[in-house]
Amino acid sequence: MQTQVGRLRGLPGHQSSRIGSVPRPQLIRSRIAKSAVPRGRQHCGSVYSSATSTKEPSLEGNRTQTQGNNVVPAPGMSKHVDTQVPQSVKKPRIVILGSGWGAMSFIKGMSKKDSQKYDITLVSPRNYFLYTPLLPAVATGTVEERSIVEPIRRIMAGKGKYFEAVASEINPEEKSLVACFPADTGMDECCFKLEYDILILGVGSINNTFGIKGVEEHTFFFKSITDANKLRRQVSECFERAALPNTSHEEKKQLLSFVVVGGGPTGVEVAAELQDMVESDLVKVYPDLVHDVRIAVIELQDHVLSTYDRRISEYTRQIFNRNHIDLILNTKVKAVQRQSVTVSDASGSESEIPFGACVWATGVAMHPVIKQLQERLPKGSQTHFRSIITDEFLRVKGSNNSIYAIGDAATIEQPKALDHSSELFESADTNKDDKLTLAELRQLMSQASKQYSHLEEHARFLDA
Repeated sequence: MQTQVGRLRGLPGHQSSRIGSVPRPQLIRSRIAKSAVPRGRQHCGSVYSSATSTKEPSLEGNRTQTQGNNVVPAPGMSKHVDTQVPQSVKKPRIVILGSGWGAMSFIKGMSKKDSQKYDITLVSPRNYFLYTPLLPAVATGTVEERSIVEPIRRIMAGKGKYFEAVASEINPEEKSLVACFPADTGMDECCFKLEYDILILGVGSINNTFGIKGVEEHTFFFKSITDANKLRRQVSECFERAALPNTSHEEKKQLLSFVVVGGGPTGVEVAAELQDMVESDLVKVYPDLVHDVRIAVIELQDHVLSTYDRRISEYTRQIFNRNHIDLILNTKVKAVQRQSVTVSDASGSESEIPFGACVWATGVAMHPVIKQLQERLPKGSQTHFRSIITDEFLRVKGSNNSIYAIGDAATIEQPKALDHSSELFESADTNKDDKLTLAELRQLMSQASKQYSHLEEHARFLDA
């Protein structure tokens, strides 16, 4: 029994997600190393240009500014500071933003030999790589959190430098950016300016609330270790509260109702993991409560996993029905209260669904630094509302080939089928009667999907 409760509650002495993933010896070294982060804003916006020196940044270096290959004291500092910098061959400066799948794939794919040809710096507020597909398993205790993280400094060893900071502004004209030490640490603000020759954007995206009232206050997002641990604690407390002798039956039903908003991969996986935990583990710990548990997935469309093949969606529906997970489809969330969510169905009628915990997994929105960069690029070069547009080589349009983007932060520009709809119709209308038979439409979708990949699913649907 202790094992089951321990699985739900997590390990004693749990650390925060920012540093809890790092083994203790490295955690100590990481804290010491933070004092070496360049403190640009505290010293009149000093510029950190790693190509001008072969030395690692130090506290002494915080008192200086660079001009070419020379270092001069920052305003207000002593003129007796050592300004001699060893001459070295200038390497192309590559700055990488982010520590997710895109950024780590780039770093791991580069050999140490090739990395010596460049001056590589990685900037990210998260000092570890997170294997996100297993994050739902962490929330239920199936997988220990340390099993799905890898310290960034270990990955960067021998290849480049790492700064724990958040990029807040990018200047494509100057080829520079401003980054700050994360504000959620509770430490004093510390910002610095970093110059680059090549910038690689791998910052991902942020949670999308769609402006719905109450989402940020009353739901759990699901993108980090912290989010997973918060959900695990909430589920634990809901069961413990429901187990009290004076808890009414109605309150038990509300506490043991777990709602997931969003029928995408994350929402489906979270719902499945919760159900598995209830049936496999909690039934042994709370045998008198599990019959009151309800898990529901709210989805705006008429099926879950809409970005996948329809057969996968149908299979998921069958599995959920068999395991008593409710699928509330064609339903829109109107508002979220502290203990309930207000929804509207296809007919427009509203109702409330009570919950003990609500997970918000509806989609993503543009990262703030990407939005800021879009505004700095030439007018008309960036028109996408959620990502930055690149060409087929991942070069950001309008950046003069100095900025690349990978992962969720980017979208590759593709020709739109709508712009060529007349040509496609004429080529498919073989008998020239200005109509398309089902056979002609099927042939059109099959051929056009080779150039317009988003038509492939429609082609498969017609074939079925």
